[in-house]
Amino acid sequence: MIKKALLSLTSRPKHQLPVLDVVRSIAVILVIVHDLGCALESNGAQNWFTRFPLVRSGFYGVDLFFVLSGYLIGIQLWKELLERQSIRIGSFVIRRGLRIWPLFYFFYVCLILTGSTGRDQQYGWSDLIYLTNYCNRGIVKGSWSLCTEEQFYLLAPLLLSIAARRTVSLAHYRMALGAGFLLLPVIRALTWWLFAEHFWVHDPELYKAVIYTPLHTHCDGILIGLAIANIRMDNCACQLRNWLTRWWAPPLAITAATILFCIHQAVFAFTAANLVLGMVVFWAIETSVSGWPVCQWLPFYWISRLSYGMYLNHGYITGVLARALVEKGRIEGGSGGMLSASASIISVALSAIVAVATYSLVEYPFLYWRDHRLVRPKQLAEPAASHELI
Repeated sequence: MIKKALLSLTSRPKHQLPVLDVVRSIAVILVIVHDLGCALESNGAQNWFTRFPLVRSGFYGVDLFFVLSGYLIGIQLWKELLERQSIRIGSFVIRRGLRIWPLFYFFYVCLILTGSTGRDQQYGWSDLIYLTNYCNRGIVKGSWSLCTEEQFYLLAPLLLSIAARRTVSLAHYRMALGAGFLLLPVIRALTWWLFAEHFWVHDPELYKAVIYTPLHTHCDGILIGLAIANIRMDNCACQLRNWLTRWWAPPLAITAATILFCIHQAVFAFTAANLVLGMVVFWAIETSVSGWPVCQWLPFYWISRLSYGMYLNHGYITGVLARALVEKGRIEGGSGGMLSASASIISVALSAIVAVATYSLVEYPFLYWRDHRLVRPKQLAEPAASHELI
């Protein structure tokens, strides 16, 4: 089984879009680099690397994951809906679970057995039922985003199945997604007004506590991804696709995003970011970017395939590296920035190596059993594992 797992990393499936491997690789690298910068700052070290804009805003890599998740799962849901006029919710949830649960609970058990949770072990119950994004921080680092994904897996097929009973067209679904995207800033504004003493002040801690993790305030990327999938599956949306691929579409999205971000960060940050990220993903899919030689590089496929494991393990690796760098000193100033930048490359490499082990021993056996033993109609085959969720 280990040999099969390693062989699966050596060649990209023919039907797969190489550019999505690039986008997914960028997403996980952004998250790792950002978390290393945060770990350095939490240990009292600052330099040009920790202040670099791309490092400080690397958390938007999670939103890029959300856009990809919404798109790739959306393609599957729209396809099944069009072919069957319904969605087999149980089968969908089980297949998604076999992708996410094994490695997540493997990390959970390892943390419990090794005592790595410290005083936080009392919070582990929210990880078990995927409510970390609402109840507390949990014990698995980054679990809030996985909880958002799991809640998406349950709600998306359920809501689509309910709507399908009224034979709603893809255009109507698209209008609903647009309304939801516009409603999210309103929900964030009301939430901010309720919890903040002054509406126009920005409090990073309050923002993280009440805005950043809940599904109902941070699912813009998922809605954008679902909308992109909807447009791709709707043969009547050709004119819309043409408009969105015009030269002026990306500058317009960037301009709108900049204006929104400047108006109110807590309310419009995710709206702004996902307008740009959604445009990036849409252009990557719709244009000839996939034909570029750089998109064919196998390292992008490797990182893409290992991204889930890297997402789960990188927090522990960056924490150890940051403490080691601070203890050795010389982490301030220009040379310290270069040392930190080098540490980010090491973090990505170590995270990938650990992910190869967990992919071979934990992820792949369940994926293999799911794809070769779990009965499913061939026509409803899902995207390859490398393009599945975080």
